[in-house]
Amino acid sequence: MTRRRHRLIDQPIHDLATHPSKQITVQVLAEYLEVERDTVARMIRSGSLFAYKAGKEWRIPIDAARDAFPKYRSKSA
Repeated sequence: MTRRRHRLIDQPIHDLATHPSKQITVQVLAEYLEVERDTVARMIRSGSLFAYKAGKEWRIPIDAARDAFPKYRSKSA
């Protein structure tokens, strides 16, 4: 049995500007943007969103997410 550690990159995003992690997963970004994972994956494949593969997961640097989605930097704005 494998135990999954609670990782900072898996925490939900409340605000891109203040998220404490330096990277996030595709799933977390998709939930934040309220889109499907496939939409985020398509953006990665097209080159409009930078990501890198770490093992089996794609990781998105938080700065790349901020640059790709400037209007979502703060949902309260």
